[in-house]
Amino acid sequence: MTWLRNLSLGKKFSLLVGLQVLVLLVGGLLVWIRFEQVQGVLAMVRAASRQAQLTASLANSMNSLRTSHVELIAAAHNEAYEQKRGQVNVGMSAKVAKDLQAVRGEGSWTPECRRLMEGTTGVLDGYLGKFPGVLEQAKAGSVDGDPALMEANVGEARAAREGLERLQALVQDEVDGQTKRAAQHRGGGADCARGAQPGGRECGPSAFGHGGHGRRGPDGGGPGGYHR
Repeated sequence: MTWLRNLSLGKKFSLLVGLQVLVLLVGGLLVWIRFEQVQGVLAMVRAASRQAQLTASLANSMNSLRTSHVELIAAAHNEAYEQKRGQVNVGMSAKVAKDLQAVRGEGSWTPECRRLMEGTTGVLDGYLGKFPGVLEQAKAGSVDGDPALMEANVGEARAAREGLERLQALVQDEVDGQTKRAAQHRGGGADCARGAQPGGRECGPSAFGHGGHGRRGPDGGGPGGYHR
């Protein structure tokens, strides 16, 4: 490099400083890009974790309400019990309504998961809308704990249970996948450098397919634990 040897000492010094500044700028840019990537992944982890909490809360509150419904139908001719249990049922119904609103209001669902969520909550709406009529039939009937009425709307309950179970499993997969990806970003792993995506399952087209690993209810059902 004859041109470099011919440079004056001052120009060599300026060139060295310029190279150092360039290295610092490139290094700073790479650090900023990595920081933005990590922040983006952490935001997705927080969103998926929030979805998991909302889904679990709805499943648990619906399980409690379904149990209360069965008890009210079984004791439809016991006015004292109905008055006492009715107040509890009102509180449970309010909790379910609040959880439904929170799940529907969550803005970070993927399109596939949103379709699954909307299908499931729509079935829950149908179940909730039919219960008052079933309870009135139980009160008007002459049989205490009529099995047919206690099993009324079991199809909606089962479909909602399976939908929530599948949604919980898919969201948990997303949490696991995003958490793994965040760890790869922090560690500078090769998968991250290639822009690898998390390995979680995508939401399938079925609105009420069987879930993988949702929480089991007290009666051996899905996350709602709905009776049968």
